[in-house]
Amino acid sequence: MIRQIRKMVLFATLLGSFVVISTMAQFIIRTRHRRRRFLARLVSIESKLALRAFQVQVNRSGLSDLDPAAHLIVSNHLGYLDILVLASLLPCAFVTSVEIRNTPFLGWLTELAGCLYVERRSREKLGVEISDIRHELERGLNVCIFPEATSTNGAGVLRFRKPLYNAAIESGRPVLPICLNYLSIEGQPVSIENRDFLFWYGEMAFLSHLWSFFSRTEIVVSVEAGDCVCSTQYQCPQILAEKTHSMVQARFRPISATI
Repeated sequence: MIRQIRKMVLFATLLGSFVVISTMAQFIIRTRHRRRRFLARLVSIESKLALRAFQVQVNRSGLSDLDPAAHLIVSNHLGYLDILVLASLLPCAFVTSVEIRNTPFLGWLTELAGCLYVERRSREKLGVEISDIRHELERGLNVCIFPEATSTNGAGVLRFRKPLYNAAIESGRPVLPICLNYLSIEGQPVSIENRDFLFWYGEMAFLSHLWSFFSRTEIVVSVEAGDCVCSTQYQCPQILAEKTHSMVQARFRPISATI
């Protein structure tokens, strides 16, 4: 309980500073793109501090020689911790669903963080959403999507949905596939028995899961990037989605039961 309270206080402190600075940015930085670039850097700094406070060790591979040009980052998705991990390594704007924007607390946070939104159930708005992502890529901002379109329990990597890859094709920006593997928690391998302390998926309530997460320590996660994929060589989003999915899946370690 003491550990949870301590981490809750740290979380509240970091959240408070983030809210104050990002709210000020809404008034000081009038241009939407410049404000989103600033918020991406702010989220990156706050994420590094949060991971240190939550005792999360990130092992990175394949991210040292990236081209400075903006990338469309695609990754498998296991829960909200993914966002802190990725943001700590690569300042970027995240794409999330309208459903999250309409969720109490989470929606407020995503607005402050400068997220881009997609309405997954509406084809009518898809063109505008792709255009928004394309504009950010063209202006030099990394954009991160989770093309599985949901978080999972770690049993495997769901197929990557293709529509948002059009933003990379239209902007000519490369696609960077990243695989996340959560390796251990409190010195024990992540397994079916303990994965729910880390992964947030299905109908799990956010605040109760966060409180449970605060009780855990010594979390180790691996972030492995594949080779960048040149979007101009693949004018078909389906091919891009399938190629990057295979690259992520080849690096993913499915969660299994403890032997």
